[in-house]
Amino acid sequence: MNHLRDLLQEAINTFLHNPNQFASGGLFLMAIGAVGALLRKIPNNIWTWIVHQTTVTLSITDDERVYHWLKAWIENQRLMRRVRHMDVINKGSEKYAILPAPGHHWMLYKGRIISVTFTRTEEKKMGQTTRSETVLLKTIGRKQKLFRDMIAEVHAEFIKQEEKKPELHAWGSWSEWRQIHNYVPRPIESVIMPIGDKERLIKDIETFRTSRNWYTEMGIPYRKGYLFYGPPGTGKTSLVTGLSSHFKSNIYMLKLTDMSDTSLREAITGVEPNSFFVIEDIDCVHASHKRTKTKDDKKSGVTLSGLLNVIDGLFSPPGAIFVMTTNHKEKLDPALIRLGRVDLQLNITYATNDQKKALHRRFFELGDCPGKYLDKKMTMAELQQSLMEEKAAIA
Repeated sequence: MNHLRDLLQEAINTFLHNPNQFASGGLFLMAIGAVGALLRKIPNNIWTWIVHQTTVTLSITDDERVYHWLKAWIENQRLMRRVRHMDVINKGSEKYAILPAPGHHWMLYKGRIISVTFTRTEEKKMGQTTRSETVLLKTIGRKQKLFRDMIAEVHAEFIKQEEKKPELHAWGSWSEWRQIHNYVPRPIESVIMPIGDKERLIKDIETFRTSRNWYTEMGIPYRKGYLFYGPPGTGKTSLVTGLSSHFKSNIYMLKLTDMSDTSLREAITGVEPNSFFVIEDIDCVHASHKRTKTKDDKKSGVTLSGLLNVIDGLFSPPGAIFVMTTNHKEKLDPALIRLGRVDLQLNITYATNDQKKALHRRFFELGDCPGKYLDKKMTMAELQQSLMEEKAAIA
């Protein structure tokens, strides 16, 4: 108010005492205009203050898993029976869902009216369009309980849905993710590894999953990178499926053969947050370091720089866990597996005697593992096949 009084006083003095009437008149009109603009803002400011004091809001961005839980929950609410502006999204290759489109909607929850506003923004990065969404829930009141109850219900519904097991999606010549319906995730307990390796991985992922705010504050892409290397049949893929089952996360698996930089970017942008993104036989990328077409590009059109852009998190979803596998670590470019891109390298090699004994106990419960297995160099896959044949012969 003091600012307004001083402004009026200055305008009056200028108008009354300035010998140049045209100048003083112009200045007076400018002052009156400024006062008018200030007065027009007062009702808006008062209304904003009233709304802020009488409502409770809840905002969720799509880089949080709860955002996707909420959308799945909304899909089954009465809101969807009367909403007039809708989006349709894919759920796997054979399912879809209809959800509210960006904009403003209303719903009832426990007898209370809730405003639901979906906002979508798009941004271009290196020729690729990335999209982010936010939902804002608002209701009249001053207590948090209604929204706390709602999120608890959303989470409970998610837990119920999680019992259907994680999904496996594969990328192929059809240039889209397809769900593998006959996939059965294996329990992490069934993955037998040298003592300490599995526990170290689980602890590392648990720490990562609870550190999102730290990554944001440090300006570091929220993603994790692992390299599993060793001979074929040693259990690299089995370990991924076990981790997926343990953390209730989907797997997106692809091979770089016959892919290009463009299709790789398309693939990563279709991955859900907090999923395992598995790139098998990563050593095949060595044939295509340059962006110019060569005969080798028929083997792999993915360039090293294109792969690094994906791994560095420029296109990856929040919380993605990259797992690269190879049978030939010696073929990998050092830039691909340096710290910061690969956080942990795990050599998964031939079965140790402890692993053999543990797997034998899972098959037969009693009895010691025969020396013919302990003395033989073999992978876990070979041992499993031998034990299955042995068990079939006994039956």
